[in-house]
Amino acid sequence: MTRRTAAATAFLLAVVAAGTTAVAAEAPPRLVTVVGRGEVRAPPDRATVTLGIVARAPAVDPARAEADRVVAALLGVARRLKVADADLHTTRLSVSPEYDFGDGKRPRRLIGYTVQRQLVVELQDIDRLGDLIEQGLGAGANLAGDAQLDSSRRAELEREALAHAVVDARANAAVIAQALDARVGAVHAVAQDGTEGPPSPAPGPRLAMAMAAAPETYQPGELRFAASVTASFELV
Repeated sequence: MTRRTAAATAFLLAVVAAGTTAVAAEAPPRLVTVVGRGEVRAPPDRATVTLGIVARAPAVDPARAEADRVVAALLGVARRLKVADADLHTTRLSVSPEYDFGDGKRPRRLIGYTVQRQLVVELQDIDRLGDLIEQGLGAGANLAGDAQLDSSRRAELEREALAHAVVDARANAAVIAQALDARVGAVHAVAQDGTEGPPSPAPGPRLAMAMAAAPETYQPGELRFAASVTASFELV
């Protein structure tokens, strides 16, 4: 090997060694990982209501006729309250025999049938909720299930809560950074942990009966929409 070749080789080795040292010396970024939470509240403006009838008779046909009569009356109530047919569902039907089992020492005896039908109403105007339950019970319904309250702005409200969660995450990162005599840099990663909306305050069967007596006193309150994120920020 000539002196010139040896010098070139030594130079190349020095360059490679310097590069390796530089890569080894480059430390990974310092990160802080935090959780952020956000929440918004809004009044409900729609509700899904279930009204039903349980009819009993010694034979199936009379029980079914009574159930059909009440459901027809409930449909009339809903239509008078300007509920669109597309928001009315009457597909729930069950027929069950009833037996007298006595003291268990003799065969059971068929004593009649129970027919149950339900009307599910998607109410787009929550101001009519009290009237719907009051008039529905007056039309013969003897079942009034929980009303599921909701908002037509659900997607918008969930995004608002998510935006608040991101802001909260950065604020939490800033607190940690200040304690470490640093400041928050660029976001490194962020992941949505989830959103939470209704179930919301809703009337049960007993409250539904109370609403029938005084529907104007019902206050639906507000719905809560929450979100959380996990985010990592650089510390600089």
